[in-house]
Amino acid sequence: RRPISPEPTDINAIVKELLQLVAPLFEMRNIHVSQNLDERVPRVFADRESLHQVFLNLVNNSLDAMPEGGKMEFFTR
Repeated sequence: RRPISPEPTDINAIVKELLQLVAPLFEMRNIHVSQNLDERVPRVFADRESLHQVFLNLVNNSLDAMPEGGKMEFFTR
């Protein structure tokens, strides 16, 4: 395990990066993605890499639960 390095973190930036990273998977699995990211969401004090991994795990679990495709929505508030 690597050491955790908490710092002010932009959640919207992590979500946007993640969506770019997994966009080909969404397309291959016929999953339509929408996002509504509130730009007023404050930064949180967190380990950026750990949050990215948590969000990636949630997306992967969602992909597994949608074998026939569908719609996935991302919101921040």
